[in-house]
Amino acid sequence: MKIIPMRSYGDFLTSREDGRQVYEAIKRDYLTSHPGIQFFCDFQGVKVLAPSFCDEVFGSWMEEFPNTLALDQSMNHALKAAFETVEETRRVRFRFCAPGAV
Repeated sequence: MKIIPMRSYGDFLTSREDGRQVYEAIKRDYLTSHPGIQFFCDFQGVKVLAPSFCDEVFGSWMEEFPNTLALDQSMNHALKAAFETVEETRRVRFRFCAPGAV
């Protein structure tokens, strides 16, 4: 399991364009260079996560690299709401768990 600290991309993850850039960076730095590995995204320190950013990063991730993503279940409700929106629009299910459970 590899942990990706989402805070390294900013405190306020809001725009669709930023989401595209972050997804390309994650894909380059993690997903394509570590095939078959599970990734855990840690949202500690992230204050805002907009559905549009979430869709660009995590919706795209779920389509291209299914079954490789786990999300921090301890994120606050406001952040989790962005994932709920993406789940509804993309018809995907995200996996939420504790850091050591992946």
